[in-house]
Amino acid sequence: MFPLDVRTAVLLALLALVLSALALQRYHRQRRGAQASAGAALGSKPN
Repeated sequence: MFPLDVRTAVLLALLALVLSALALQRYHRQRRGAQASAGAALGSKPN
């Protein structure tokens, strides 16, 4: 029963990693233009 728990934990961790990677890709695709303009504004703004 312990190996089964370890196996399910590993599967859940892999699923969480895949979901987080997909969410990050979707976020970067949606915010590509805004992120570029924000990066330019932050880069040109003096501290």
